[in-house]
Amino acid sequence: YAGPRGVFVCDGRIRQLTTGPSAVFKDINTVDGVADALWAFGLTSVARFDGTKWERIKLPKWSD
Repeated sequence: YAGPRGVFVCDGRIRQLTTGPSAVFKDINTVDGVADALWAFGLTSVARFDGTKWERIKLPKWSD
């Protein structure tokens, strides 16, 4: 696997987001944005970023 892995933003330059628990982002394969949030989806994880903090949405099958 290539590195670094994680969530990145491009705001004139590319940088890695370091906000929130990195374990949430191990399997993220799709990211989508709406007016008020950035959503990250994976096989066992869903996370929402509101511009300030990440919120992990626990999925019942993989809930910890």
